Amino acid sequence: MAGLRESKKAATRAAIAAAAAEIAMRDGADAVTVAAIAEAANVSTRTFHNYFASREEALGEYLRGSVEALLAKAEGIPATTSLFDTIELILIDTILHDKNMRGTITALFTISQQVDCMSPGQVPAEMKELTQWFLERCYARYPDHDRLRVQLAFQLAAHTAAAAIESELLHSGSMEATDQLEQRIRKTFALVRSGEFTR
Repeated sequence: MAGLRESKKAATRAAIAAAAAEIAMRDGADAVTVAAIAEAANVSTRTFHNYFASREEALGEYLRGSVEALLAKAEGIPATTSLFDTIELILIDTILHDKNMRGTITALFTISQQVDCMSPGQVPAEMKELTQWFLERCYARYPDHDRLRVQLAFQLAAHTAAAAIESELLHSGSMEATDQLEQRIRKTFALVRSGEFTR
């Protein structure tokens, strides 16, 4: 019985986090209120606060789960592959083989931009914690690398991926054209890898 209760709690928590993400993607940062999230998740605001202290925390939960799912894909990539190349491979694998995660990548890109707007003048603590958590995972994967090198590789790959996704969304309005999106990602990463912008 306890197991069922815990499963229901986990499902409610996930539903609240997903509702926050859906609102952020559909209506923008200003629409992400505790009341709106609770209504979308079909729970009371009191129930919301039983699980999360703030809307940012709910969004952070969604983002963490999404990043965790993407990181799981890295397990099949040799640790000798650079972080920059690993992120490109994860993106391409997701684009080609995982329709649900394609939507997650779009959500990560969109919500990351939305959350930055929620707390004027500073990045919310939840986003800082999420970034640090991800970097710690990267440091563990590349223990022989200087931490600054890993951090720069992550930032470069993240911005390169964001540029490719933004370019595709502006061009086609969606991420459904997988072949086209794959080529755009490959081209964007290749341009950065070529180093021509630093000449």
